[in-house]
Amino acid sequence: MERWRELAETVPGTLLFVALDTHGGLLGTVGSAHTTLGAVAGTLRVLPEGAPPGDIRGATAGLFGGASPSSVLEGALRELARLDVLHAGAGQAFNLYARRHALARATGGDRKALELLYQSWQEDRLSDAVLRAWDARRKLRAAAAEARAAEDACCVLRSFPHGAPDEWTSAAWRLALHAAVSAVLAFHALGRMRDAVALEIHDVWRMLSITR
Repeated sequence: MERWRELAETVPGTLLFVALDTHGGLLGTVGSAHTTLGAVAGTLRVLPEGAPPGDIRGATAGLFGGASPSSVLEGALRELARLDVLHAGAGQAFNLYARRHALARATGGDRKALELLYQSWQEDRLSDAVLRAWDARRKLRAAAAEARAAEDACCVLRSFPHGAPDEWTSAAWRLALHAAVSAVLAFHALGRMRDAVALEIHDVWRMLSITR
């Protein structure tokens, strides 16, 4: 029992790490990609017809002057996958502790309170966090793919030696705009995931306090 208890007591710290890394790492990363894509879309939108190659290169420089938005978003996807593994492991460890040890040993009012908290955590908090993570992953994947398409279109746009046709400029603008919107959706999905994990921490601490 003591070993399971010790393991369960590591769960809040793991969940806190997931929430803080989402807040301080992923949100900043995705936000920077959105800023770049939005700036490129805004500049392309106001390019005059028949813009010369120099203007086009200047308008799209943000996509090619360092880490591209698509590579940034793909890196965020990898980090989210790592956090998913940590979250899943913490949830499984606490689930085993609660079912096989805490609930089995609790009596009277403590058992009733623990049962209600455990049900709330498992059916609401944990499930919500998992669904929020799935949604964030889906939106991040879409944003990365659209950012890659925008970069490819801008690469073609930059390849015309005497200025790009207006149709290509318009297409590149629309792709960059769609990618920027997708990045915003991913950003907010990650925020909702962070909040769901934070609520999980609260329930886990309450259950641990009952079983002391």
